[in-house]
Amino acid sequence: MTRAFVVAIIMVVATALGAVSFGILPPTEASTTSPSPSVLQSPTRPEVRFRYEHVTRTTFDAVRPGDTVIVGPQPTAARDRAAAAAVHARGGHAFRYVQFYWAPTDRTYQTVAIHRHPDWSFCDTSGALKDTRIHTATPWVYLDLNERAARNAYVQFLRSMHGLGYDGVFVDMGGDAILGPKSAGISSCTTDPVVPGRTFGAAYIGMLRQARGVGLQVFLNGGIVTALDRVAAVWSVGLAGVLDERAVWRGPLALAADRAVAVARGVPVAALVRPNRRAPDQVAAVVAAGLMPVYGVRA
Repeated sequence: MTRAFVVAIIMVVATALGAVSFGILPPTEASTTSPSPSVLQSPTRPEVRFRYEHVTRTTFDAVRPGDTVIVGPQPTAARDRAAAAAVHARGGHAFRYVQFYWAPTDRTYQTVAIHRHPDWSFCDTSGALKDTRIHTATPWVYLDLNERAARNAYVQFLRSMHGLGYDGVFVDMGGDAILGPKSAGISSCTTDPVVPGRTFGAAYIGMLRQARGVGLQVFLNGGIVTALDRVAAVWSVGLAGVLDERAVWRGPLALAADRAVAVARGVPVAALVRPNRRAPDQVAAVVAAGLMPVYGVRA
């Protein structure tokens, strides 16, 4: 059976200066419906769409009752509230993009100013670990979510997202955090640990639980889902859905394996499809496997 939902990631670009300006956001129509484990299921749409940029009015016009829309970081709380209201006004469920893997060292990100709290960085024996391979202009530091003050700051951020009207969060970098090379590491500079000796990956899963605790559903970018299946702790969180970014490129056997995980875990699994000339074939393969196709905007 094919599950369907719409996902549109709305990042902050010039054309996204507010859903309010699109004229489809009556603020009084914001939904008061509590999130449910089935929010990622919509019988009205056969597809999923990720939109990282080029936000237009059609981003919201495409939303139908039961669809799920993932909203990217907005410049102000008012814009977040407006975006959530826009989705709810169309009968959809609003999920906010978040990640707790790393943070920039030169500005506030997700309401947290890591450059003012260097003690919230994940360390090895040489000090705070920084990424300069991807973030070449300004290094980003890996986050120590086992540092109590850092964890509490991000819990407050999650509460604020719930307060702005979001039904859930799409948590990026989950596969890297839980399965990657940092996952088994223990920070050497934690001063007030939430759990003594907790690993990077376990602390990330702990944040997923915090999101559930404040009333948010969690849709996880899980990397390779069959690998994630070996981490029992992440499934006990009560996930609303998991994205596998690489299943299509690993082939039919990978799609079938993801389907087996979805059935066994009782959690919807989505597979990423690039919008190129092979997209129709990729979509057909994903649907045939009983997964949800997610359309990316980059070829």
